[in-house]
Amino acid sequence: MFRLPTARSRQKTQSLPCFNSVRAARPGPEADEFVNKNVAWGPSPRASQALMLGARARAMLQGRLSPSLDDVMALMGPVFRHRMALNFTARADGHTIDGTIERLSRLIA
Repeated sequence: MFRLPTARSRQKTQSLPCFNSVRAARPGPEADEFVNKNVAWGPSPRASQALMLGARARAMLQGRLSPSLDDVMALMGPVFRHRMALNFTARADGHTIDGTIERLSRLIA
C-alpha cells in the first residue's frame, strides 16, 4: 500500500466528509431524527477508513491525485451497506438500507 501525495492543508479537509458521513449514520445525540428512530447500529470508525481509502483509489483510477466529495458520495453505498442495520420498526415501515444511505448522502451533500 502507498500514500497518495496530498498537501498537508488539504489532507484534513478531504477526510472530513468521510468522518461526517460515518458519524451521521450512527444513532446518538448528534444524529438526525430519522437515524435515531430507524437505525439499530451504524458503521464503525473503521468505515471512515474504508471510505477514505476507497475514495482515494477511485480518484487515482480516474486520473486524479486528490479525492473529491463525489468520490466519497459514490462509495457510501458499497461501504455502508454491510456496516449498518435497520431496526424492526424501520423494516416494518418499508425502509431499506439503500434508501437510508441515499437519505444520508442527501443530508451530507
